[in-house]
Amino acid sequence: MATINSKEEKQHFYKTVIALVIPMALQNLINVGVQAADVLMLGKLDEAAISAASLAGQIYFIMTLLFFGLTSGAAVLTAQYWGKGDTVTIEKVLGLAMRWAVSIAAVFTAAALIFPVQLMHIFSSEADVIEQGAQYMRIVAIAYIPAAATMVYLNVMRSVERVIISTVIYTISLFVNIILNAVFIFGLCGVPALGVRGAAIATAIARYCEFFIMIFYAFKVNKTVRIKGKYLAHTEKILVSDFVKYAVPVAANELLWGSGISMITAII
Repeated sequence: MATINSKEEKQHFYKTVIALVIPMALQNLINVGVQAADVLMLGKLDEAAISAASLAGQIYFIMTLLFFGLTSGAAVLTAQYWGKGDTVTIEKVLGLAMRWAVSIAAVFTAAALIFPVQLMHIFSSEADVIEQGAQYMRIVAIAYIPAAATMVYLNVMRSVERVIISTVIYTISLFVNIILNAVFIFGLCGVPALGVRGAAIATAIARYCEFFIMIFYAFKVNKTVRIKGKYLAHTEKILVSDFVKYAVPVAANELLWGSGISMITAII
């Protein structure tokens, strides 16, 4: 294992770590803020609205933990191949992770659109909370798939030292969500006050903003690692095996932990 001896080497090492870690920390904080903005701004209405948005958001929370597991597996592989300068294999890993994430998001989308009331019953027995939560979930669910694609792409970009773009995208998304929350929840600029549904619409639009900015960056700006359709459709068996070895244990761990947190929320 290489050691860091000189003072200059240590300073360079710490500067590199800080340059990578701070944008990643900000990204996670801002990404959570998009969901938290709904709850905070709905606090101006009533307790049922807050509970509805918060509990309906548990479904998205669990889904994102699965994505975290997938991207953790992808990150291990992409970091290895980035060190070798093998961008072709990184594109294959990106396509594989994105395919899995979009498939999972499609299942969650279908469940949220078809069974929102039943899902809300897991977390609450109050009719008003269930009704408003189901409305919120149905609207936000249409953004699950683009959110999945965005999250996977940005997390993989971390492993190839492209960390700033995620901070930029999620910052824009946060401001879009806050502004549209004010418009749709409270009925500003001639728009009718929509309450919980307004918060859901704002969040869905913010997620689509993330997606379209990511697509622009992926196809117009990033010339190093690209999204390629052939890798979204097919990946070599050996690479799939390596991906499963790293990703599935993390995804299972995150799913169990997230389910436990969600059940605590439901019990409370």
